[in-house]
Amino acid sequence: MSRNIKNARITRISKVKADRSLEERVTALEKQLTDMQAKASCAMNVRGTIEANSV
Repeated sequence: MSRNIKNARITRISKVKADRSLEERVTALEKQLTDMQAKASCAMNVRGTIEANSV
């Protein structure tokens, strides 16, 4: 097998691994964002309830 073919295979494998790693990072960031949005929404609901009850 020629050296160019071996290098192409290694490059392709590396790219697939990098893409998977990127996908995993994006998925983790999406989950983190969703969690932060849920916490912010909950905090706003609590604040609204407190303000409504204190009037």
